[in-house]
Amino acid sequence: AIKAAKPVSYDMFYISEVSGDDSRYDNKPDSRAAASTGEVSYERKATPNIHSSSSSLFSTFHFFKQKARFHGMSWEEYIEGMKSKKKDTEEYYWSKEALKLEDELCFWMSNKAWYQDRGLQWKRGVLLKGKPGTGKTRMVVACAKKHRLRIVKFNISNMSNTEFLDSISKIGSGHSESPPIILIEDIECVFDGRTNALAGTSLNKQLLSFDTLINGIAGAKNSLTAFVVITTNRPEVLDEALVRAGRVDAQIEVPYLATEGKSLIAKNILRDWPGLIEKLIDDGKEYTAAEFENICIELAISEKNKERAESVSE
Repeated sequence: AIKAAKPVSYDMFYISEVSGDDSRYDNKPDSRAAASTGEVSYERKATPNIHSSSSSLFSTFHFFKQKARFHGMSWEEYIEGMKSKKKDTEEYYWSKEALKLEDELCFWMSNKAWYQDRGLQWKRGVLLKGKPGTGKTRMVVACAKKHRLRIVKFNISNMSNTEFLDSISKIGSGHSESPPIILIEDIECVFDGRTNALAGTSLNKQLLSFDTLINGIAGAKNSLTAFVVITTNRPEVLDEALVRAGRVDAQIEVPYLATEGKSLIAKNILRDWPGLIEKLIDDGKEYTAAEFENICIELAISEKNKERAESVSE
């Protein structure tokens, strides 16, 4: 029988990226020098580098301090929290949408035997749609961290048909103890309907075709074992063949912040100025999570500068 969705955890959380040889950058010596090998590249990134391009010790330490401050704890406590498998998805301010995604993920993880007993591919596809900055990718990272799953980001903008199929076959072959979340971000930036908008920009290879894309994520040419997440800012331009059942089994819309989300962000960032919080939450405007977070940060900096100026004048 199909099991109810329940938490399942592995011990393999990390983020990696798969991309192809990008010949568009061959004449730019300062960019993507490592992508000139002609091979599909696999880059494994440590957790601190999810939001920071630098891997230096100072930058990593600064990253932890910033995140710890946001969550109201010391950086030592934050590191210990990252190690815990009990990190609650509800701490994120898109909790309702994150929990929908987690329900889909738990259903998939809990029913491996049911799929296999019926000769079905152990895969599920989800489309996350919403305005830029609503937190789609961060939702995926939150769920992967909680269940200690690995995320493999596919940079399809510079992949050929062969590179894409080879990569998805290796990663989603089902031989690994930890099943992957395959993440394809902002798909409308590459495919407008069935047309690859970047076609003709590569100097020496034909870029990924729509037919190869949909066959790959459906597992038509391999036994795909993966939880596939596609994100988009413009769902209206996506072709119906891409989002049909079997390729996309569930669609989750990530909306603007609700009052609850605004309250959580404001109370975290503006805790030293409680008088500002209620007015900001009730301003009647719509914000993405990224927009509102930035507004709170800028307001906090402004208040801090005022306090500093007043202390100097005294």
